[in-house]
Amino acid sequence: MARQTTAMNRIRELREAAGLSHAELAALIGTSPQQVSRHELGQRRLTIQWMQRYAVALGVAPAALMAAPELSEARSDVEPATIEGMPWLSQIIASRGLAVYRVLYSRIPDAGIITGQIITVDSTAEAIRKAAAGTAVLARVVGTDLIILRQYLPPRLLVTNEPGAHNALLRLDDRSVPVEIVGVVIPNGEIGPA
Repeated sequence: MARQTTAMNRIRELREAAGLSHAELAALIGTSPQQVSRHELGQRRLTIQWMQRYAVALGVAPAALMAAPELSEARSDVEPATIEGMPWLSQIIASRGLAVYRVLYSRIPDAGIITGQIITVDSTAEAIRKAAAGTAVLARVVGTDLIILRQYLPPRLLVTNEPGAHNALLRLDDRSVPVEIVGVVIPNGEIGPA
């Protein structure tokens, strides 16, 4: 019987293509062979920092580590929200190029953003242009109403930081799944309880 696997990342494929054992790759990135195996199997979270270490050791771009995400069952991670009892405040916020969203499903819990939270997002061109590594952003899948919550890894990557099969990456320059950043989550921008 064939073993079923879910391709969450390409670390194993790239390691084997480079002719490296778990132990050899582990030595290159300063960890244990068990940790490499856990990353390959999706049993450990593949953070931005880990992606950068693997990319350097394997001589590839961080994007090359990730399998293409499945968008067939995708849903928006956020929805527009108003501040209960103060709709006028949402209007003031909007007049400054900001928007308020409720997080329906957090794909970046390690960034401190949780499901049900109300977040403030800066959608100005300047904020998007100045987004730094690890910044929480909203991105729209072009041609759809799908808005996703991800962390930005310059110059062109959007990643999650959740464990398991949904830990995925999107490339801003991937024409097969075109996405564009539409806003930057304001740090500590929570407006109130969900």
